[in-house]
Amino acid sequence: MTAQNQGCTNSFFFWVGTDVAIQGKHPDYWKMYDGNIPIIQRIDTILKWLTLPEPLRPRLIMAYYHEPDGIGHEFGPDDPKTLRLVQELDSLTGILYKRIRKLPGGNNINFMVVSDHGMGAINSEKNNALRDYIPEHWPVRIEGGNPNFNVYAEGKWVDSGISDTEENYRSESLETLRNTSAPLLRD
Repeated sequence: MTAQNQGCTNSFFFWVGTDVAIQGKHPDYWKMYDGNIPIIQRIDTILKWLTLPEPLRPRLIMAYYHEPDGIGHEFGPDDPKTLRLVQELDSLTGILYKRIRKLPGGNNINFMVVSDHGMGAINSEKNNALRDYIPEHWPVRIEGGNPNFNVYAEGKWVDSGISDTEENYRSESLETLRNTSAPLLRD
């Protein structure tokens, strides 16, 4: 919204949070998230935005691709399916880049690719079952998946969580957990 408040026309294709009005405003152009829209259709839309008449043309465009995150979490970063999808997305990103460069003034457009995280393979020989570290008598709910799990203890067991877990799994991170007041930190 900062760019818009400064008079910069902006457009967002599935960028996180753009579906929420901030101070009653949305971006100038934006799309409600729909993971079924093919990447090539997103590219075509971005290029249409870049060919709008000057007063309507966005000066800031942001787009989000939900892959390879989903397939990487499902099959792992080293799986051939993940590799094929990364290669496909790399090719499509290259198409977008080349098509932007062919536009009038395309060489003056800054093009950036960012990622929210990387991904590492899990060594099956070093794989631990989370339940092995939680005493059986604990009433807990476990949510999440590779690589992050949230453990929710109930009742009197909430405060005993760290000391009981130390018996099974010693780590420097336990000291960090004990001394934090982070509001989103789970039990």
